[in-house]
Amino acid sequence: MKKRLLSLILATSCICGLVACKDDEKSQKDENDSKTEASISGQESSDVGDSEQSKDEYIVNSIYESNTLYAFDEKGNKLEEFNVDKLNEYMDKAGYKPDFVRVSAADDGVLYCHYADYDNDDYKFLALDYKTGQVEDLDGLLDAESFASCYCYNGKIYSFKYDFDAKVYHEKAIEKDKDGFSFKEVKDEEIEIKEHDVLYNGDGKVNLANRMFDDIGFALVEIRTNDKRDGIGKLTSDGKVEKVEGFNEKSYSSKCYNENYFVFSCYDDETYTDEGFFVYDFASGKTAELDIPVDASIIGMQNDTFYYQAKSDSWEDDLDYNIYAYDLDTNKSECIYTVEHVAGAGSLFTYTVAYGDTIYVANVDGEQLKLYKVDKSGDIRDLDCPIKSYSAFKYGTVISDYNEVKCEYCDATLYTVYEEAFVLDDKYSLYAQQINDTLKAKLDAAMAYTPEYDEDECEYHQDESYCETDDESVSDVRIINDQYLIIDMDSYWYGGGAHGMPGMCEYIFDLTTGEELTFADFYSGTEEEFKNLVATKVKEDYERQSAGGNSPYYFAESAEEIYDTAYEYTHLDSPNIIFQEDKVICYFYPYDLASYADGFQYFEFTYEEILGTNTLTR
Repeated sequence: MKKRLLSLILATSCICGLVACKDDEKSQKDENDSKTEASISGQESSDVGDSEQSKDEYIVNSIYESNTLYAFDEKGNKLEEFNVDKLNEYMDKAGYKPDFVRVSAADDGVLYCHYADYDNDDYKFLALDYKTGQVEDLDGLLDAESFASCYCYNGKIYSFKYDFDAKVYHEKAIEKDKDGFSFKEVKDEEIEIKEHDVLYNGDGKVNLANRMFDDIGFALVEIRTNDKRDGIGKLTSDGKVEKVEGFNEKSYSSKCYNENYFVFSCYDDETYTDEGFFVYDFASGKTAELDIPVDASIIGMQNDTFYYQAKSDSWEDDLDYNIYAYDLDTNKSECIYTVEHVAGAGSLFTYTVAYGDTIYVANVDGEQLKLYKVDKSGDIRDLDCPIKSYSAFKYGTVISDYNEVKCEYCDATLYTVYEEAFVLDDKYSLYAQQINDTLKAKLDAAMAYTPEYDEDECEYHQDESYCETDDESVSDVRIINDQYLIIDMDSYWYGGGAHGMPGMCEYIFDLTTGEELTFADFYSGTEEEFKNLVATKVKEDYERQSAGGNSPYYFAESAEEIYDTAYEYTHLDSPNIIFQEDKVICYFYPYDLASYADGFQYFEFTYEEILGTNTLTR
């Protein structure tokens, strides 16, 4: 493969020249390197059945949910495990706030992380040697911005960005010294393209032009004329771009492609609503619509088959999602696996991903959520990779129900509701049945709700955005002091517009009596005292943020104003309180104190501050 330094000013309708392109051959690693497995966490790497292993690693799960990160090769063989607490300890010791760290890639025991301190506009890439804890700032070597990512490919570390102002796509690479922990630029891999952006390729491998040159011989780029889309082109490693004849779509979104097919979706220019999925055949120059649901999610591509996930036909009944293999040569789609919904486990379909040649899904096993590998025939294999545990399944089970309300005049769906209810195991209370009956009654009440409507509104009912949705699920269950059962519920309501509204609440039961309790059953002070206590805490946070001339993210423009706002939104009969083992949290909804994007605002109190005791008690 040729070395590349591309600096192109590309015309929109022809093959254009390369300003600079070197012709030396890339250095190749020893063949044995590609089969070497690392054991960084002290646990031996596990082979899950594929004898051939590739050298590129993929971090499969998120740092935000699991205490362990898992790295796999393209074949689905587990290579490394990384403890998140240990990672955070290393970062904190090096002077970086762990909350701002996101792991982007891994290679041979080194984690490459994106650091984004939005408050201080501080963005950089960091390299962490997981064995020694050494952290190296890669600033100046890789371009880090607010939403940047880096990738490991062929033993090198890449980053890319598109500068919308300068209209330049830039891809660069660095490599680690074999015997130390220093890094240097690899100029041979640098790509700079003017006037064009490389199209996204969601085939399940790293989204780099360099990688696509190696795999399929080209990377697709967007061609624009007078700042408007005017087709696509094939960028090759010699720096030339050949316009793809016959592709005339303007409002499209790239999904995945290989040397034979380009899969994309189209959307309406005015409403931005999806209009379906399509495939362009490079050999015939023709475009055809794909027979898959408009709300499907494409997760990867292998050879001439792409994989997508979509709601099952029984969505109203069991909320399952199916994974399909779509053969572009035969135009046939086949369901290879069903991600079954489990009440209390959240949206399991969001864990489905494809990396390399492997599809990963998440399934519930007892109290744990674990990673599994799905092959092309639909067989599933446990990878022995726990993601997280569910407290609800420790203390009992979760049931759910779904309902939709249709207009009796036009049969349009006006309202859908999904509701969960926790079911306590009998061994935790003699009053378990009483508690469960109370919780079931809440579920039944949610199912019974019917919105009001009139016959003359049917014209508006035909708009899909008219449908109101309301989902509420069990997010956490705990028992405090062997007496109080706490059930946290998360919800999301949507009634049109740019976004819906998240919500949360907490149910409290006395296990010794079966009685449902409220915050007022524990708090002995007056409403005035409670409002002042919470508002003062919010004011103190405002003053802390204001220290040093910083601007707090609250709507209020002064400490006095934020106090008044918090005071107004705090009520004893709806206190927005979360009881935890060692603290009490008071929260405010989006828009109460700050913007929707800033989310819920949380404020911690000790039990002594709230109840005058050292724990939850009446």
